[in-house]
Amino acid sequence: MKITVFLLLLLFVGAAAFAHAPSAVDLSYNPATGELTIVVKHNVGQGGPAASGHRISDVTVTVNGKRAVVTDYSYQQFAEGETAVFKLSLKKGDRVSVRADCSIAGFKTAEYTVP
Repeated sequence: MKITVFLLLLLFVGAAAFAHAPSAVDLSYNPATGELTIVVKHNVGQGGPAASGHRISDVTVTVNGKRAVVTDYSYQQFAEGETAVFKLSLKKGDRVSVRADCSIAGFKTAEYTVP
């Protein structure tokens, strides 16, 4: 019994040691096309369907405090992170906030005010 508990604890601590929040969230907006580009840096070793365990699990976009987009991911496209492009009608002074969550532990946010 003690060995089982120890092994489960070791497995849990080991998995948490490899989990990490995204390291950066970069935002850019093209007013001519209305596209908000989000680049989330989150290295997981490999991308594609094999990266379904440790990945960017979701990205939430709010505009002026109101939820505009929520995207859930079943896997991370690239080993280095995830890129998303959303069509949004933003105007000067709009405040955009983006939160990217790791499927295991942590999140990173970024903010952008339309010039």
